[in-house]
Amino acid sequence: MNRMFMLAGLLALAPLTGARAGQTDGKALVGHSALAREVTKSASDGLLDAARTRAFLRAILLDNTSDPQELDLVAELMRPGTKPVTVELPSGQFAQLPAPDEGGRALLELFTQPVDVNELWLNPAGEIVRKGGQ
Repeated sequence: MNRMFMLAGLLALAPLTGARAGQTDGKALVGHSALAREVTKSASDGLLDAARTRAFLRAILLDNTSDPQELDLVAELMRPGTKPVTVELPSGQFAQLPAPDEGGRALLELFTQPVDVNELWLNPAGEIVRKGGQ
């Protein structure tokens, strides 16, 4: 997926997640199979790093919208601390999704707290950075 397209999608949906950040209970429900696959992969490996978080966010944005269940899952992952989130999958089974690492949290923060796109650039390596290279 094109990085700028993904960034635009994240920025368009980000305001929807801010109101949910204070309403966490450590549990979430996943309603579609693409996101369930990503949750299952991360849960079985015990890892939610930047690469897994990108795949996770792609699954959320797959249908160009985010439903309340997806927003709740993001809010649960953004809560302080390192406790896993108990996720109910469409099959009725449960998975323990680990808290995101530093890179994963940074991507989720971009999703929940968008930055001014005019302050971002692609560096020579194709990474999105703030003006001035930071």
